[in-house]
Amino acid sequence: MVPIQGDGPITRGSVWDAPKSGMGPPLRTEVSELEPERKMVLGFWLSRSTRPVQVWTLELEDEATHCRVRLRQSMDWEMVYRQTYGSFAIVVLLLLLPLTFFYLVGFTISSYLRSNVYPFTLLSDLRKLKRAVEARRQP
Repeated sequence: MVPIQGDGPITRGSVWDAPKSGMGPPLRTEVSELEPERKMVLGFWLSRSTRPVQVWTLELEDEATHCRVRLRQSMDWEMVYRQTYGSFAIVVLLLLLPLTFFYLVGFTISSYLRSNVYPFTLLSDLRKLKRAVEARRQP
């Protein structure tokens, strides 16, 4: 957690700046939607971003004996990559997407083989071991 710096009441359009911390770059927080005691939408902006990198929607709902708080969080991964990698963001994304696809395909195939083929291989090995033990017992 880092302290935010801002004064005054929270209203639509309020902006706070969080200084740079060990956890990441400085952020600008902006309230884009506000319904008092019902809903608040916060957008988190990086210094060079053209749209919020992350959006939090806090919704309050009255229940019979308590208040339910719902938090929805969305990330704009393209902006994160642009901020992190600059002009190479598209290249990084184009490299990561196929690698992720091949990883998932490989994981799926290996899971299938482990669950469907390996038990038969193990059973075959056990049968061979049983035959070898029985062959040793016979005089």
